[in-house]
Amino acid sequence: MKELLHKIGTAEICDISQLDLLCDIVKEYYTNNKRHKYSEVSAYLMETDDIEYLLENLRQIQSRLGEYPEDEQISMKVFKLIDHITLELNRIKYNSKNFSEMNQLFADKR
Repeated sequence: MKELLHKIGTAEICDISQLDLLCDIVKEYYTNNKRHKYSEVSAYLMETDDIEYLLENLRQIQSRLGEYPEDEQISMKVFKLIDHITLELNRIKYNSKNFSEMNQLFADKR
């Protein structure tokens, strides 16, 4: 999963052929793995800086897969992956905000 997310998160999708290539990689992953592991997704997100870019690429992949009825199940798995990443991104932002507020509170008391 980490390799897949890295490929997607660093890919520059400039044309439909690049998007189709990423779709093929995703289809291969989910053909060999019935589902993704949230723990692997979370571990990858802790190592990357640009989660928003990863999400944008995943949205394009999910949209492209959704154009083909035979890829509907894979499209739904990508949708769930997007949802998991979005949830983790919200947690990261929330924790970061709270950490900053706590640091400021301690700094003000000094």
